[in-house]
Amino acid sequence: MNLIVLNTKGRNDLEIEAKLRLLAQAQIDNPTAAPGTDITSVELIAAADLIEAKRTKQKTAEAEAKAATAQKGEAADAGKELISDYAGEVWKASGKDPSKCVLLAFDVRDTNTPPPPPEEQQITGLVLKYGPNAGSLIVESDAKSARAISLEAQVNLTPNAAPTWQHADIFSATPFTLPGLPSGSLVQVRVRAVFAGGVKGPWSDIAEHRVP
Repeated sequence: MNLIVLNTKGRNDLEIEAKLRLLAQAQIDNPTAAPGTDITSVELIAAADLIEAKRTKQKTAEAEAKAATAQKGEAADAGKELISDYAGEVWKASGKDPSKCVLLAFDVRDTNTPPPPPEEQQITGLVLKYGPNAGSLIVESDAKSARAISLEAQVNLTPNAAPTWQHADIFSATPFTLPGLPSGSLVQVRVRAVFAGGVKGPWSDIAEHRVP
């Protein structure tokens, strides 16, 4: 009966790596304790080195992914700004003619159509960005919902499992900052407008971002 206790269940990669190195060193220091084993200290060290290499690769990939996400957000912001500037130029150059703006692929407001009722006014264009501090995200949206007196935000900390939406806070408008989020975690955010009398609009589309 083998009386050796492995103690490997539930151990993380760092702990397994440390155990491999400990076993290798013990074999080197005590070569006569169990002579003739097929597994050598070289193999134990190589296995530990492989774990270390994979962990380093993971850290590099995570850093690159974080940088890529930030760069994507910056590119999107630049695109939005360009669209806004172009819209201003088109409006003037078209002689403020909505029909000509439509020809150039812009949406225009129908000034004769009243805004939809509160229960149909959804917050659109929800975007999340890195906040000013660790554990925070900035929430932005394209436009305010007409006549909204505040915005309600919820956060889901389990985007890869069954959603558990939690009340975050009430805000007057976007952009606003959500503090106190778990750093390094992927979170989801949704927002809805709140109107006079407590009438609430539909939830926005869900935005997702990793917390710095």
